[in-house]
Amino acid sequence: MLFKKSLIPFFRKWIYRWKCFLIKDRWNLLFYTLLLFLPELRTNPWGFTFWSWQSLPYCFALAFVLCAIGHIIRKIIGRLWGTSFMKGWHRILHVIIYSFSFIEMYLVTAFGLRYNNTAIRLLTGTNVNEISEFFSTYLFSNPTLICIVMYSIIGFIEFYLTRKEKQCALINIPIFNILLSLYLILGLVGLSITCISFKEENPIEANRLLKRTINTGENGTVMSIFAIWSELESVKDGEILSHHIHDVKLISTNDSLPQMDIVMIIGESHIKRHTSLYGYNKQTYPLLEKIRDSLLLFNDVITPINSTHEVIRNIFSISSTDDDKKWNEVPLFPAVFKARGWNVILCSNHFTDQDAGDLWNTSINGCLNHKNVSPFCFTTRNHTTYRYDGLMIDSLFNVSDTNILNNKKPTLTLIQLFGQHFNYEDRFPPKEVFFTKDDYKDRTDLNNYQKQIVANYDNACRYNDKQLYKIFKHYKNRNAIVIYFSDHGEEVFDYRNHSGREHQLSKYAPNSYKYQIEIPFIVYMSPKFKEKNPYIAYAMQNAVDKPFMTDDICHLLFYLADIKTAWFNEKRCLIHPNYNINRKRILTNGDEYKK
Repeated sequence: MLFKKSLIPFFRKWIYRWKCFLIKDRWNLLFYTLLLFLPELRTNPWGFTFWSWQSLPYCFALAFVLCAIGHIIRKIIGRLWGTSFMKGWHRILHVIIYSFSFIEMYLVTAFGLRYNNTAIRLLTGTNVNEISEFFSTYLFSNPTLICIVMYSIIGFIEFYLTRKEKQCALINIPIFNILLSLYLILGLVGLSITCISFKEENPIEANRLLKRTINTGENGTVMSIFAIWSELESVKDGEILSHHIHDVKLISTNDSLPQMDIVMIIGESHIKRHTSLYGYNKQTYPLLEKIRDSLLLFNDVITPINSTHEVIRNIFSISSTDDDKKWNEVPLFPAVFKARGWNVILCSNHFTDQDAGDLWNTSINGCLNHKNVSPFCFTTRNHTTYRYDGLMIDSLFNVSDTNILNNKKPTLTLIQLFGQHFNYEDRFPPKEVFFTKDDYKDRTDLNNYQKQIVANYDNACRYNDKQLYKIFKHYKNRNAIVIYFSDHGEEVFDYRNHSGREHQLSKYAPNSYKYQIEIPFIVYMSPKFKEKNPYIAYAMQNAVDKPFMTDDICHLLFYLADIKTAWFNEKRCLIHPNYNINRKRILTNGDEYKK
């Protein structure tokens, strides 16, 4: 009796209201679910795995929430301003959801990316020049055209069906409404548990969490919300870093400073296997080959990840990827050099000291531009960027030679090149063209368009060769050591039909590691440096085959500069007798690198 009097009327009332909702918003619910689910389905080309379909309840629940919110807002707007404004809100909501789905589908199709921290950083960590180059490269690419056609068809179908007044017969079947309600409850419960688990996570671990949850079918929309939240949290990183920047822990400051230059050059997107010095079958580095006997080529060096902003943080931070302390809980190594009395020059063709307030700098290099960090790390910084790296280097030498390098202090010069960043054809002047598509006739697996992309990349390598040769030559008569390595690698149709980077590295391992994680590492020591530092020259020669990851570069620099600080770890110094060659090289995404 109690069941009949209480529960049965409740279910009838619920089903009646549910039917009313379905009748009014059935098409919105259907198409919002479809739009949210399409990128989930695209992560698996066939879409038949359990993990892909497991995400459907999340999409349905989110579509329901959006429809419910939209329904309430339409009611409020309709009462306040009339039906015309109500329809306007409905269109705005449609544009937002279509745009949200379209962008994620494009990221998945073109780059294998979801709405995660990497995507958010790529979207915010981009300046105007990179945006224009991105559109010129990908605007008419196959992924773009596929997405435009797909969403145009979906929009046309929705437009056609919403003009039909015929009601769906399933809405009148009670069991259908009950099952649909249970499915909705399942999605809402799962959504709530997911959001609660996000709240308890540390934003620093966001990338690993995102990878873990995406692989188990969590909804991409939820992931995007958490990714945005964690990125907003990461803006605080600069504030945290500013509290630790003074903690340089110098042990001795009484020793005289050596009269020397240390130069660290960070390249961009340089594929080790496109380097003729490392055996590539095209002459991409002819000038460096002429001075091959003056160079040391290290054979087993990797980057912590294939993303510039993460690499920059890990290179400049004293903390390594497998340390207990996070990157912003310790000083940056330039601060230690500057505190010891060195001139520290930072010259980047990616950003300047004038960009400190930009959102993209907050995201990608904010740790270097923070107002309480930069003055304690650098003596001199560049005020502008240049179309080509060669122009920046010429400007650097003109200014630094006049104002810095001619005094009695030792100098640490940090150079960040634009290197081989796409668009590859924009990385070198037109007069520097050497390779064309006709030089790749042996690549029968590529069409002419793809061959030209490879040619453009190799031309960018040759231009990079000129800049490195120029730098090495500049320091030839000084007491100087120059270290060059790339932030990460790249792919240009090397082993599959793909150009760019892949953020699901393990999916294509080991080839993805060979081209995107393994990097060139080249050391030049001037004759005067070898004469004054024979032990270091000998140790460098003996270290060329040792395994190394660039997150430990600061320990090598401390050793070269003979800076005594508590932060120095001899087991992480590549040329120290106690260097740990058995260190597990764990990437920032949690993968362990194995050759």
